Amino acid sequence: MVLRKEDARVAVSDTVRSSSFGQGGGLPPPARAEPSVADDPAYQAVVRRIGEGAYHAAFYGKDPENRLPGLTLFAIGAHARPDGTSRERLCALTESAEDARGVADALRTKTADGERFAGATVEVGGGETPVVTMEWANSTASGLRPGAQSQTGELPRLLLPPR
Repeated sequence: MVLRKEDARVAVSDTVRSSSFGQGGGLPPPARAEPSVADDPAYQAVVRRIGEGAYHAAFYGKDPENRLPGLTLFAIGAHARPDGTSRERLCALTESAEDARGVADALRTKTADGERFAGATVEVGGGETPVVTMEWANSTASGLRPGAQSQTGELPRLLLPPR
């Protein structure tokens, strides 16, 4: 996209912004932005599992001191449905199938009858570094409102080291 006003021009792509101001100056070509988390394969894997329709996502970074061993990265993304309902999805990139089973088992402790996330689904993906996915329907109940896990930390605490 190119925006113009008098002698000022700004070119914007999905990742780069380039500006030109003054008389007769041409528009400089967009330069490649510095690498970001969008370039990181771990973040890309988690984003793919969260899905394009997410309107909000909270990422719990790759710092090894702030996650359990065997876990590379995890995030929680929120989705609004055309029928007015919303769902959230926790996606955790693991380092092995064994690590994925451990993450899935920890998340399933919250899906049993009587638990806040009863009825939520937990799935383990394939490959050498599987992504574990837990999905649940939002509601007006405490801890189940959209984005509530960023405040309560109930599910993130399962995947973070004890403090």
